[in-house]
Amino acid sequence: MDMSKKLQTSIDHLSKDSEVVRAAAISELMFQIDDWNALIEGECTEISSRKPDDMKQRLEQLRAEGLRRRQELFDLAMKDYVRAPRALLEIHRVRMLEQM
Repeated sequence: MDMSKKLQTSIDHLSKDSEVVRAAAISELMFQIDDWNALIEGECTEISSRKPDDMKQRLEQLRAEGLRRRQELFDLAMKDYVRAPRALLEIHRVRMLEQM
């Protein structure tokens, strides 16, 4: 499965009502961060082995792109992760009020 399909699947899972499915989506996103890291490092190794004239610039651009992609995935995962505990606290608060 290519990375764009993995991302689309994760985004679809984040939109589900099930907390278990959303948690799985967060895990999927974390694995995609690892995938991006491995891809970028592989590309950097290949560029370094060829030693082109613009190697330093190409490596910097590639690493910046990889960092940006990984940060986007992390932000997407944490956005849902941070939202979930607030919802759970609200549910707990409502249940406590109902018991009073």
